[in-house]
Amino acid sequence: DYSVLASTPVGGQHLGILLVELGVGITVASVMVAIFFNFAGRDHKLDKLEE
Repeated sequence: DYSVLASTPVGGQHLGILLVELGVGITVASVMVAIFFNFAGRDHKLDKLEE
C-alpha cells in the first residue's frame, strides 16, 4: 500500500523508490570515503622496513 507515502499510490511508489535510491547512494558514498581514509591514513610500515 503505497498511498501512505503520498496522496496517490503511484506518487507513493515514486517517492518510495526515490528514498530507497537515496539511501543506497549515501551508503555507497560513505563506504567509499571510509575505504579511502583507511588507505590514505595508513602507516607506511613497508617503507620503514626497507630503509
